[in-house]
Amino acid sequence: MNKWISLCRFFRVPLLALGLVMAGAGLFYLAVPKLIISYHNQTWPSVVGQIVDSRWQNKLVSQNAARPNFKFTPKIEYSYIVDNTEYKGTTISLTSYDELDRQLGKTKLEQYPTGRRVSVYYDPRNPGVSCLEQEKPTLIGVLGAIMGVVSFYIAFALIRQVVKS
Repeated sequence: MNKWISLCRFFRVPLLALGLVMAGAGLFYLAVPKLIISYHNQTWPSVVGQIVDSRWQNKLVSQNAARPNFKFTPKIEYSYIVDNTEYKGTTISLTSYDELDRQLGKTKLEQYPTGRRVSVYYDPRNPGVSCLEQEKPTLIGVLGAIMGVVSFYIAFALIRQVVKS
């Protein structure tokens, strides 16, 4: 019995460290790419474009006995010209998800009706990459990146402590 207790105490710190590493990696994975994209997207130039098509696309996610579960995606296509070359795009925002709840999707469709002139932000190195909305880095993204780094630091400090003892 004493051997089992000693074994549990021995593995408690490495398991805690492993959990912290996994949590840190998850936070880092979710936060850092969005922060990088948001940062670079802020420097993109804009041109005036036009909404070519604005409509719903419904996607059946699951079907249960009570009712089907749909995700609603606003399909918004726009055109714009950079250096006398016409491009088409469908990206609303680089850091948001395609699938929205019905109300948010409806808001986006109202915001971007067919025929409306809009600002289109494009990557100057690759003008075919564009979006309609720029997003500033969010506090959640920054905190997620910081917590990811802190989790890694604590995990490695715990592992170092176990190795020394």
